[in-house]
Amino acid sequence: FSALYSKGDIKELEILVNKCSSMSFAYSLILIIFSCFLAPHILGIVLDESYANSLIPFYIIAFAQIFNSAFGLSSSLLQMSDYQYYNNISLIFSITIGVIIFFMLTTNYGAIGASIAYSMSVLVYVFCSLAFCKIKIGFLIFPFNNSKL
Repeated sequence: FSALYSKGDIKELEILVNKCSSMSFAYSLILIIFSCFLAPHILGIVLDESYANSLIPFYIIAFAQIFNSAFGLSSSLLQMSDYQYYNNISLIFSITIGVIIFFMLTTNYGAIGASIAYSMSVLVYVFCSLAFCKIKIGFLIFPFNNSKL
């Protein structure tokens, strides 16, 4: 990414980032679907039935990771260009939001609240990074646009 950015070839950089993002999303989706399918069976073998409630937080976090795999390269793009500062802002903001939501939800909802707080923190980080990519670099990462691939 940094070589294309240094050359100023933003159009080629956009194509490469979207291709990488598409591949990341496809492979992660396969892995996450496979993991979600196997999770109940593994918990049943390794642990007893009392751990069945652990699946809900697992699924909540898996959803956030699917989103992160599709759009998460925005943070890497910011880091590999001259905009690491904006990636740090996204990170600090998402951690702050995550901690606030964690304290609000964990008291009443336990592990499910903690997984929601973590997932919200991941989503805020990705959204902020995407916004900074659009503002500073000039394009949004969108892995589902096949016309450029």
